[in-house]
Amino acid sequence: MRYAILDAENHVTNIAVADAAWQPGEGRRSAALRLITTDDFSDIDLPVDDHQAPLPELARLLQLWRTHRAARLHEQPSRANPAGLHDLDVVEARFQAQGLPVRPR
Repeated sequence: MRYAILDAENHVTNIAVADAAWQPGEGRRSAALRLITTDDFSDIDLPVDDHQAPLPELARLLQLWRTHRAARLHEQPSRANPAGLHDLDVVEARFQAQGLPVRPR
């Protein structure tokens, strides 16, 4: 799985190269990247719809995903752990670390 996620930028680059080689009369307005590895849940699911420059936007979204989501893939639901991360103390500690309000129990 790690190899496939690391290779996501290469997939976006390959899509851009192929798109540049084929120039029909109308430009593209959509792009998407979905990566499903071993579980039923997608590891990456980034759609870009109705955008003037969908491939650069897809690359930007992939960078945001890598910054905010990639490090926490092990916490999302999976076959081995269908509930994902659900320890309230851990979740609340993350909110507090970001300065977000935590409701009392």
